[in-house]
Amino acid sequence: MTGPIDKIVADVRRGARPPVYLLYGDELLARDGAKAIVDALVPEAHRSLSVEVVGDEDAASVAGRLRTVPLFGGLKVVVVHDTKAFVSKQ
Repeated sequence: MTGPIDKIVADVRRGARPPVYLLYGDELLARDGAKAIVDALVPEAHRSLSVEVVGDEDAASVAGRLRTVPLFGGLKVVVVHDTKAFVSKQ
């Protein structure tokens, strides 16, 4: 990992946590970047219950998923892969 993702991960480790991250571009790099950010945000022991990964077909449920409180407290992370929400219809 290099560049912007490394800076984001370093910021997360220092306590700077914006509410939303938008990664776009090459799918493999975006997925690797998302994994690095999630790894920095949520301890490994809590990931199975505090991190939800959804695809574009479930993107409409993101708001509801974010309102659900994590079982062990701490952060709730919802990752949406391959969404078309930002693609122009033209």
